[in-house]
Amino acid sequence: MIIGITGKIGVGKSTVTKIFKSYGWVVVDADLIGKEVVTHNPIVLKKLAKEFGQDILINKSILRRELLRERAFKSKKSTLALNKIVHPVLMKELYAQLEQYTLNKKNIIVDAALLLDWNLDKDVDAVVLVHTNLKLRIQRMLARGFSKEAVLDSDCKQKSFQQLRKRSNYLIYNSGTETELKEKVDRLISKLKS
Repeated sequence: MIIGITGKIGVGKSTVTKIFKSYGWVVVDADLIGKEVVTHNPIVLKKLAKEFGQDILINKSILRRELLRERAFKSKKSTLALNKIVHPVLMKELYAQLEQYTLNKKNIIVDAALLLDWNLDKDVDAVVLVHTNLKLRIQRMLARGFSKEAVLDSDCKQKSFQQLRKRSNYLIYNSGTETELKEKVDRLISKLKS
């Protein structure tokens, strides 16, 4: 079974994923794949340097992530340029991992904030939307070292709750403790098995 997890910044997707993982589900983590692609793929690094400036690299091989982030997210055009370089390589790796785990008959969680933007909902058995209110999301992200402005900026660039809900099969509202969240995930896993 393949389940896609999605939701806006700070909702707790990683925590939900961690709970699934504790039950033996394997995780295909789009963020992690993206970081690997951007950090370790020399072709991608070369294209990024050409697009965003050679100074985003140290010794032509070590990425200055903050500088890239600053330049790539300063406008819609620059973000599209970043996505055009990174997403095809990311998607190729994501599908390779999905295929490998499917062949091994594993239950799979695809953790991807952009799951619906990439139309991955067509390749999973169900989509789980994790959600909570903006105030709580800001609190969580501030605790992780993000600024309020960065959270609001990211929030504006993501699909609205209504858009996400329309294309999701299940909703987990994550506004309580981790224990309460685990109980909700437990109930969801029981539903998925039946």
